[in-house]
Amino acid sequence: MQLLSGPGRSIMRNMQPPCSNRYPYFSSEHELLRNQISRFVEQRVKPHADQWEELGCVPREILREMGALGFLGIRYPAKYGGSELDTLATVVLAEELGRSTYGGFAITVLVHTDMASPHLFHAGSAEQLARYMPDIISGRRIAAVAMTEPNAARSRKYPHYGAARRFSLEIEWFKDVHHQWCTWRHLLRCCQDR
Repeated sequence: MQLLSGPGRSIMRNMQPPCSNRYPYFSSEHELLRNQISRFVEQRVKPHADQWEELGCVPREILREMGALGFLGIRYPAKYGGSELDTLATVVLAEELGRSTYGGFAITVLVHTDMASPHLFHAGSAEQLARYMPDIISGRRIAAVAMTEPNAARSRKYPHYGAARRFSLEIEWFKDVHHQWCTWRHLLRCCQDR
């Protein structure tokens, strides 16, 4: 590297050829993904996102579209419908969703892809993975996270474990619990009423 200086300024001239990507750690595949997500956000999200933010809800059809484009299964195996990309690909997803400036939209997608569905993928049985992962990756089902302790949303440092003492994973377990925090809670309530 050579340092060139002039009156009141310094210019660095890099002796190496410039990187073809915007970021040195990302491949051309990552940049294609970035462009695809960016285009989707510009065309399908930004025209409607003010309304979604006001309503506090992202339409399921948008999530299904994202699933069809492969955005919801970036790191998952192809046998479930995933793209089998690397962790940096999820960084690209997070960056582009964040650039949308719509926090509700971004967090809806990222909770599904990087917070809720990984639990099933890493701890689920072969039968559960075969049954649920294709629908989660396609956007037909949305993964959610629930804190079942009454004070979970206020303080995870000192949770009350009364509800967690029951080891059943059946639906009845959730009927006894006072949920304080749950992603997609409004949809759970609708489903419980049916």
